[in-house]
Amino acid sequence: MAKEVIKLIDIEMSFADKTLFHTDKLIGHIGEVIGIVGNNGVGKTTLLNIICGNTKSTKGRIICDVLCKKFDQNWFSNNDYTNLNHSAGEQQRDFLYKMLCTKQGCLLLDEPTNFMDIQTRENLIKTIKSYKNGIIIIASHDRYFLKNVVTKIWDIENKEIREYIGTYEDYEKQKELHLLKQQYEKEEYIREKKHLETIILNNKEQRLRLEKNKNTKSFEKPSRLAATKDKSTAVKRIDRTIKNVEKRLESLGEINDIPIVQTIHFPEGNFRELHNKYPIRAELLNLYYEDKQLLKDVSFQFANKLKIAITGKNGSGKSTLIKNILDNHPNIILSKMVKFSVFKQFHFEVSSTKNLINYLQEDSNFSRQDIINLLREIGIDASLLNVPINKLSGGQKTRIELLKVFIKDANVVILDEPTNSLDMISIRALEVLIKNYPGLVIFVSHDMEFVKNCADEIYTIENKTLKRYK
Repeated sequence: MAKEVIKLIDIEMSFADKTLFHTDKLIGHIGEVIGIVGNNGVGKTTLLNIICGNTKSTKGRIICDVLCKKFDQNWFSNNDYTNLNHSAGEQQRDFLYKMLCTKQGCLLLDEPTNFMDIQTRENLIKTIKSYKNGIIIIASHDRYFLKNVVTKIWDIENKEIREYIGTYEDYEKQKELHLLKQQYEKEEYIREKKHLETIILNNKEQRLRLEKNKNTKSFEKPSRLAATKDKSTAVKRIDRTIKNVEKRLESLGEINDIPIVQTIHFPEGNFRELHNKYPIRAELLNLYYEDKQLLKDVSFQFANKLKIAITGKNGSGKSTLIKNILDNHPNIILSKMVKFSVFKQFHFEVSSTKNLINYLQEDSNFSRQDIINLLREIGIDASLLNVPINKLSGGQKTRIELLKVFIKDANVVILDEPTNSLDMISIRALEVLIKNYPGLVIFVSHDMEFVKNCADEIYTIENKTLKRYK
């Protein structure tokens, strides 16, 4: 058995009176690569900060027998390492490799693959796999990356940290069984709650009838006096029944909703039809960034209704190509009927005070009921319809902004690195939106799991060319 080097015992983290998460016991061993997963806001970064000593937990204790080093997206401002000949992405890569070269101790990596291109990610995977004399703990939403490196998962959900032993695929299978169990328990809970509420209602109605009869004025013969006494006894018995059933109902507590996004149905008749088979084409396209040529004499045609991924190394010209499509470069031919809807990074950080339904109906041909149906399908409850956007959680805002892009009065959706900073439930919602969207979708991404799940065709920018793969 590998040596235990990190122990988290009876850890709880709270802010004010609100519990963020708790766990009875978690242990990390030499040679392990542990993935911390969970939706945005559940406390993944906070847990890393507790382990490395940057944050003190509200309760419990940490035993750490190795030196901890932490990498996060603020690494550049927190370190003196700079190389003016490298881009920020390349400097991030070099700094990570420098940390991994120690080959010992505990490395805490917070979203290390954000903004990494595919080749850099593959190199990082190889380096992590060779880290045998220490322990690595990674908070990430990158499923492809996690599938290739982790040996254990710490999943933060419903204020609990649950441990899953094995690979990320093992975790997904165990998690699916756990979700099925939760779904069964939720259904049983709903049935039992409804049953108890029906008992209470029936008994209250019966009590009301007895009270009404009891208070009816009439000449009371002895037999009627006995009957009145019997009614009083019956009322007391009903009160006891109601009290007991209410206690049972209270003991049920509450069960959290289970956000599972499986499919989305876009209603017909709400989209601008594109009758051109290839609504976006390019002929002998040359693109530059300052003095650097990115694409040379490139020709392509994007077919209507396809889901097209554009990949390539950082700096190869992916975002530049997207920008020139949107700007209608002279060598890019757009159908006259093309109308774009664009998702920008961090677009979901909105401060609108409009309620949810009014906000989504802006620039959309969708009816109120169609929008309500779509919200339900991406896991947003109807009780939130009149809540101001700025009062919603970060995860809810993200899914709402994603939906807004897909219900705009448009027929071509453009997404530039949409999965950066999205949590798992939002990524899955986005995948379902893309696959079911009736128009053309073009997206730039380094997330290979996301690309595999969504793309009909993959275009890669390499050596100033645009290569197509199906």
